[in-house]
Amino acid sequence: MRIEEAIKYPKLGYLRESPYSGRELLGKLIFWEEKRDGSNIRCFIDENDNLQFGSRNKIPASDDLLKLIKNTGYDAILRTALYTEKYQWNHDMIVFFELLQKGKSPSRIEYHEKDDIAVFDIYDINEGWWNYTRIYQFCYQWKLPVVKLWAVSSHSTIEKLEKQIEKMLDRAKKENREGVVFKSYDSGKAYFFKGRLDAPHEKDIEIDVDKDAPKYPELPEAEVMNEIQRFWMK
Repeated sequence: MRIEEAIKYPKLGYLRESPYSGRELLGKLIFWEEKRDGSNIRCFIDENDNLQFGSRNKIPASDDLLKLIKNTGYDAILRTALYTEKYQWNHDMIVFFELLQKGKSPSRIEYHEKDDIAVFDIYDINEGWWNYTRIYQFCYQWKLPVVKLWAVSSHSTIEKLEKQIEKMLDRAKKENREGVVFKSYDSGKAYFFKGRLDAPHEKDIEIDVDKDAPKYPELPEAEVMNEIQRFWMK
């Protein structure tokens, strides 16, 4: 694929930020995955058959990130996997993974014993987004680490969906993860949302917004006269 076709991973929003308030998820199958704390990396084969690694905003990724990727030992496996998918199965795709640097993660929630990766999504430029089952099978075949699937659910009301988010955040806390990512797939299209432990809960925030137009106090007479005088002197 051409480098300009290597899309960035969508920015994950919270359910309350959805223009549909989460209604687009009702009645749909939702996959709940652990949210890993690392660097967002995209990997693909370019039009010259070179293996490319890019960060969210740069292709190729910085030298520091490329060094960490090589340290994981998965760069050669990814190259073989992507070549095979492209030329044997006609899947021109981007593998998205979290690059997990050895030591404390950026949020200080996770600790990584070594430089590692965790695949969390795959995008095929011809077919769209792969669902978790297909991603898992790909990673199992090539012995690539993949994010854990915590639950699969479907909900008829926003209230039930919000309760599921709380349940998954409780699990994130127990498993030392920064949060949860929940997704729904539909014929190559996908909806992505996140829940984070450090995000303020809307119900805990006091909101008091006066919708009336502001009413400013009257200026003293001396200030009024001074303003008039300055106007005429311009």
